[in-house]
Amino acid sequence: MIGDFHIHTRYSYDSLNEPKKVVKIAKKRGLDTIAITDHDCIRGAILTKKYEDYEITVIPGIERKTDAGDIIGLNVTESINSFHWRDVIDEIHSLGGIAVLPHPYRGHRNILELAKNVDLIEIWNSRSKPDDNMQALELAERLKKGVIAGSDAHTYNEIGNVSISLDYLGSTKFKFYSKKLARRTEKVFSYVIGDIRQKKFGLIPYHLSLLVRKV
Repeated sequence: MIGDFHIHTRYSYDSLNEPKKVVKIAKKRGLDTIAITDHDCIRGAILTKKYEDYEITVIPGIERKTDAGDIIGLNVTESINSFHWRDVIDEIHSLGGIAVLPHPYRGHRNILELAKNVDLIEIWNSRSKPDDNMQALELAERLKKGVIAGSDAHTYNEIGNVSISLDYLGSTKFKFYSKKLARRTEKVFSYVIGDIRQKKFGLIPYHLSLLVRKV
């Protein structure tokens, strides 16, 4: 299994990726498994699942915002309605899903408690800083948790930036491949998409300035 387990489609507020094209690109980049994890929405995952074939498996999922940061549910086909992080994990499990802590050191609090209660820890995310990813790996090793990795792709160019080879989902034996770190331009692009779709036009100049500062 060589997969990218954190991909967004246009059903996330900050992405324009079409489900059918996501599958097409993933196959071209040598992936045989992908997980669709849109923000607070299961629709993109269900739609993308329709395009899987003998070459690629699509795992439906959702990235749910909680009071302690985002938690991903994999292998779920229903929306997650809870908000408190413990309730979200319980709801994922009640649906037969796998609870994942994505990018632990980006946007989370109560990290240790979250990590103890999820099933898997995302040890590499191509939108996170390398130091944050190394901390995530150390956290997983310390707690003896299963691991997973993903590009966190919000644009087509990011799909497969990170892939991980697993004997089975959650295996502690893995090899991961980081083709490149996500480009700053891709991140800024997704921010601007989110600003437009949420009609937060006043934030657009600020987000564009992030790109200028980087250059």
